[in-house]
Amino acid sequence: MTCFSIQKTLLLTALAGAFLCLAPVSASAQESSKPLDPEVAAEIKKLEEEDQRKKDELIGKVDSPIVIELYTTTDCPACVFADRVLYDTMKDKNVIALSCKIYDMSELRTKFYRKPEPGEEARLEEQEVEKQTGPIDPCVFRQWAYRSRSSATNVKINIPTFIFNGDELVVGEDMRYFDTVLNAFHYATRNKTLEVFMRWKDKDTITIHLPEDPKAQKKKESASVWIIRYQDMLVEKVESGLNKGRVLRFSNVIQDIKHIGKWHQQMRSIDVDVPAPEGGYKRGGYVVVVQEMMGEPMLAAGRLVDYPHPNDIKKKQEALKKKEVQKKSMDEQRAITPPPSAAPAAPAGK
Repeated sequence: MTCFSIQKTLLLTALAGAFLCLAPVSASAQESSKPLDPEVAAEIKKLEEEDQRKKDELIGKVDSPIVIELYTTTDCPACVFADRVLYDTMKDKNVIALSCKIYDMSELRTKFYRKPEPGEEARLEEQEVEKQTGPIDPCVFRQWAYRSRSSATNVKINIPTFIFNGDELVVGEDMRYFDTVLNAFHYATRNKTLEVFMRWKDKDTITIHLPEDPKAQKKKESASVWIIRYQDMLVEKVESGLNKGRVLRFSNVIQDIKHIGKWHQQMRSIDVDVPAPEGGYKRGGYVVVVQEMMGEPMLAAGRLVDYPHPNDIKKKQEALKKKEVQKKSMDEQRAITPPPSAAPAAPAGK
């Protein structure tokens, strides 16, 4: 084949490709580009979710609650990163995230990375805090209850510490294992926590529906039911210590823990009176956990956000309205703005 015939073949191939690109789109392709009917789209989504659920069941994946408690304090540089990790876990629909903020650190030793001097590497050090008089900090006591389950003596309280369903701990220096532990609790082999259903009876009364344990024996065991009040976010400016001068944010901070009854592995409903919601920066919610006793693994858990506050509803509606006005304005601007014209081609030879 001559050089001329090769060039001719290449030219014909290029022209055929260009013709295919410029050819009109077929009717079937045009129809496929049209948006689906909402009812059809909803049905397809439902089938996809059912298919995914069956796949999850085959590999043992479950939707059981995963209660993650983070023990933190203001005088702890590593706690800033730990709180961010806790905040990111809230995207998981199964996670119930709680932060127990320690105010009195006299009952524990804190570990921190000391800021290195010029030419020196950073290293992990331990800080001794002088013991103060008075009752023990409730968050220190709660973490001690978990840790003392396996050892009644020489119990070390560390921060930051994550506790998963009251059963497994991840401390600050072992954060590389956090995702592995969290993933394990998505499977039935590791997580058998039952779900507690909660609803608002009125603006200051919560109805709690405790489930029946399908594996309950004839001898019904007794467990304690606790209700936990948390605040969505707490912002604090640190005036002293290792984080001096910083403004820290703490997520889902525990405000109060109260014992409300017993569970004997049978279905039961409990009505609990709570304060009317204050809204604004005090917005939060309630978590119910069931444990044989404090410091034991979770048997059941559930969560409920605050009853809607009128001011919060009004602010949300105003924000949505403002967003719609901005979108409408941008659409009108696009409609009247002509598309940019193509730049003229440069003369040949220049």
